[in-house]
Amino acid sequence: MKTLRSLFFVVLMSGVFASGLKAEVTWEKVTSGTTSRFWDVAYASETTAFAVGVGGMVMKSTDGGTTWSAVTHGLTTQDLYVVHFATDQVGFIGGLSATVLKTIDGGATWTNISANLPEIITTYAQLSTQAINDFYFLDANNGFATGYNGIILKTIDGGATWTFHGSLGAGTYRSIFFVNATTGFIASHGKLIKKTEDGGQNWINWTSTETTFNHFFEIRFFNETTGVAIGDGGSIFRTADTGVTWTRVVIDPAPTGQLWGLTVVSATTAYASGQVGQIYKTTDAGATWTKEDIGNNTSIFRGMSNAGDSKVLAVGDAGEIFKLKSSSSGLTNPTLSASMQLYPNPTGDFLTIKTDVSIEKIALLDVTGKTVVVHHTDAPVLNVKMLNNGIYFAHIYTSEGLAVKKFIKQ
Repeated sequence: MKTLRSLFFVVLMSGVFASGLKAEVTWEKVTSGTTSRFWDVAYASETTAFAVGVGGMVMKSTDGGTTWSAVTHGLTTQDLYVVHFATDQVGFIGGLSATVLKTIDGGATWTNISANLPEIITTYAQLSTQAINDFYFLDANNGFATGYNGIILKTIDGGATWTFHGSLGAGTYRSIFFVNATTGFIASHGKLIKKTEDGGQNWINWTSTETTFNHFFEIRFFNETTGVAIGDGGSIFRTADTGVTWTRVVIDPAPTGQLWGLTVVSATTAYASGQVGQIYKTTDAGATWTKEDIGNNTSIFRGMSNAGDSKVLAVGDAGEIFKLKSSSSGLTNPTLSASMQLYPNPTGDFLTIKTDVSIEKIALLDVTGKTVVVHHTDAPVLNVKMLNNGIYFAHIYTSEGLAVKKFIKQ
């Protein structure tokens, strides 16, 4: 039987605040086996993921993104820009020269179905510069594709046939997302967001008047009304009225350069990524964002995907793949939380954590979900007197799981 211990944790808060708070490094770089650029990544299931990139490159992971191997398909050498799974078995890959690949067995085999595209695409004089940039499928049969030169395509039979709903030469459409069977959005170059309310038959435009950016690159929604669109100039825009209006989110520290990758994990949580190793996280459906610490890295991230809050991937240039760190202590243990004591509460200066399990680290979060400090220690002291007054949550990572305890600083 374990001996009950009282653990007193100290954070030298004066030193931390003098030098600036250091966020927890929560991402780890994994070996991809290539130095070529990745453009996108997608989970087919909790364990299986695919990443695509230049020269027809397709990589596969069967352990949630920790290890990767090349997929030999012999179907194309075109650059591949998007991979999307409609179900765990049915998936699509798109790329340059209007390339479309499909799988119906979870990615075990792939077929080139580019010839199924409408004649207006396959006979276009600038076919070599055409590209499929994104897919969105409502189910295995009903879906959409968008891309360069005004491509908007719709299928109702899983890609066997497609109808064209765009305007060739109209613009570079980067990303597509539907909130239901009739209402969808496209993020485009030229500060443009397109919206349909009739299943893609007709589209209306919203164009930003902001002067500090030029293009949108990706768009995703948390629910039918609330969504975000990201682009260059470190821009993140948010709507809370199903795209009637969009407002740029003010972020500190502000993102810089191009933001390419965006993945929505839950009704409140999402990640955005881009140049110079930037990954930002929101826990309030895009209203506020905080910068993640990925360590000393200047990667250019191009795509993101998730299979739940503990499995998130970011891919980009030079064959780089980053994975959200996960551990056995990453899931909240309600029994542990209930048994653990934290006192005095409220507190002014010091906290005592009383537990009989081994503590690995403690993260202190404010009420917005922002991590204000992380301490890796099994040593004894926690001085919180430098924290501002308010409500905080101590995330206590242990050998038996994660305990979350609320405390008040006053």
